Amino acid sequence: MKNIIQYITLGCLVFCFQQNAFAQINPSDGCAAPNALPVNPGCTNNNYTLAGSFSNGGVTNASCATAGNDRDDGWYQFTATATTTNIDVTGDEARALAVFTACPSVGIAAELGCDIQAAGTTTSVSVATTIGVTYYVQIHRRSGNNSATMTGTICIYSTPSSGNGSDCANADPLTPGTQQCGTNSSAGDFPDAGGAPSNPCNSSYNDGEYWFSYTGTGDGLQLDVSGLTATYSGLFVLDACPAGTPNCIASYTSGSSSANFTLSTPALTLGQTYFIVLANWSSPYQTDFCLDATPYTPPPPPANDDCLGATAVTVNPDLACGSVTSGTVQNSTPSSQDASVCFGTEDDDVWFSFVATGPNHTIDIQNIAGSTTDMYHSVWEGACPTLSLVAGSCSDANSSTLFGLTPGNTYYIRVYTYTSTGGQTSTFDVCVGTPPPPPVNQSCAGALCTDGAVTISAVSGGPDADVVNPGNDYGCLSSQPNPYWYYLQVDAAGNIDMSLTAGSDIDFAIWGPFADVAAAQAACNSYGAPIDCNYASTSTEAPSIPTASAGDVYVMLITNFADINQTITLSQSGGTGSASCTIIPCNADAGGW
Repeated sequence: MKNIIQYITLGCLVFCFQQNAFAQINPSDGCAAPNALPVNPGCTNNNYTLAGSFSNGGVTNASCATAGNDRDDGWYQFTATATTTNIDVTGDEARALAVFTACPSVGIAAELGCDIQAAGTTTSVSVATTIGVTYYVQIHRRSGNNSATMTGTICIYSTPSSGNGSDCANADPLTPGTQQCGTNSSAGDFPDAGGAPSNPCNSSYNDGEYWFSYTGTGDGLQLDVSGLTATYSGLFVLDACPAGTPNCIASYTSGSSSANFTLSTPALTLGQTYFIVLANWSSPYQTDFCLDATPYTPPPPPANDDCLGATAVTVNPDLACGSVTSGTVQNSTPSSQDASVCFGTEDDDVWFSFVATGPNHTIDIQNIAGSTTDMYHSVWEGACPTLSLVAGSCSDANSSTLFGLTPGNTYYIRVYTYTSTGGQTSTFDVCVGTPPPPPVNQSCAGALCTDGAVTISAVSGGPDADVVNPGNDYGCLSSQPNPYWYYLQVDAAGNIDMSLTAGSDIDFAIWGPFADVAAAQAACNSYGAPIDCNYASTSTEAPSIPTASAGDVYVMLITNFADINQTITLSQSGGTGSASCTIIPCNADAGGW
């Protein structure tokens, strides 16, 4: 018996301490300007005292206030934060609880809900509300004498009208410290078949959504997901509902695993509402889950987290990368620049800048280490933060070449990990190089003469021929990187069979015949279908000009498809025909037309 008494006493102490820990917010005597109560994501109790000196009979009697005696009443007001609002009230006297659209004593008021309970029990009302609208709560004592005082607790809290976070408008309030479980079986806001509005973190995850809302406190959130029953589940943090064109703040995708995972957000702005959605990609398009949220103080992002803090990179005068600039994506956050123009997920992008010293530069992301080595980069121009993508600069490869830059202008390099999984720690070096001047025969307008034998010191990083000379028909050559143009003038009739060799993949095309050099030159940028062409993945080719006539001129394009520095050799391997550069005034090694 002694132990039982001790337990009862301890329980009372705990209960009393908890009661005293609640805030004290008393009701008002009348509803003209009642005290306001906060609306919380969950039931957070406030203590109250309904004084016996309040007016007996109340402002109005709610529909359920029929039992007991008509005693004093007290009033609160609240402003709705969701489409469904709940009110729970306890008390040491019997009481009626009602919610109205207005104060009945000063306007036309509609009763939205009413409940009456005996002393020691909880009165509860759940009513449909409009976000941002003010409502009035009446607590009407129904027992005790005229001057009795009633004490108890009251809480007002929101829930989604659907009850299960079915879409962003009905997001379930996230409650840190409380595990929240559910099943994302609703179609939600993202169209299952794709299209707008798409998931800004990963457009593939658009099935079976479950939405939470959270008001930022300035701290980050550690979000722990457990109990998944399906693979290809993702957790995504947005700064607005899909209809409001949100930014991706943080994301994690589980891929083919259903294991527990953790997503940590950057610092979430105080007072800003964020939306957290758990969505799936593939069948069965839904999963059970549990979500635990824990606030934490995140480390600061890197200084070059946005383009305004871009780290300056020294431009190398060559391709040797003697000067590099180090960087990391750790703790970085998404930027405001368009995240849909390139591939990958720009949720951890960092920025670098360089001043162009010539029209062409190379970008190399080197020495990658850390949580992932799959990097992506793009180049932007303009005045930060209003930037435009440099056409053709999106690069999944770690090396890219830019053409047509304006010397003296500042350009911005955006570097990020390809994955949508948050918390990456990758480090890397950035090199901006300067390629050598293009060969004079990079265009068909600068074609060099050859007699069927030439050695080319081919380099990488050059443009495609259809960029330099877009008007030609390149036949089988779907791409023509690093072009070298030549022409041959036939001095002996017959077939001219040639051998074209290199260390790695090369391609070629031949056009003709033309009546003379002038005709071949005039047709540059409008060549028709080639007479011979090969786009095979090989380092050995066999170009051929059949039944060539003396005096005819042919144009030949050789491309360094492998895009590496290598030696390419052309020689005549057979046939009775031949070409010569001695019958026209040109230099086969350095001259042009």
